Amino acid sequence: MLAQLTGQIDLLHPTWLWLTAFVGLNLFQMGFTGYCPPAKVFKALGFKEATNACSTTASSKSCR
Repeated sequence: MLAQLTGQIDLLHPTWLWLTAFVGLNLFQMGFTGYCPPAKVFKALGFKEATNACSTTASSKSCR
């Protein structure tokens, strides 16, 4: 928001809409297939895989 107010970026530019659509389509297909292409890219870059915060080994609290 601050970058837009100072004129550094223009969030109304169509490029931001394409980025938003791409992310939305990835989330939509991941909901059906369970496959997340960015997760493979992040793993190849060395990022660690996320853990489930609701698992019994992570904590004794229940996430229900």
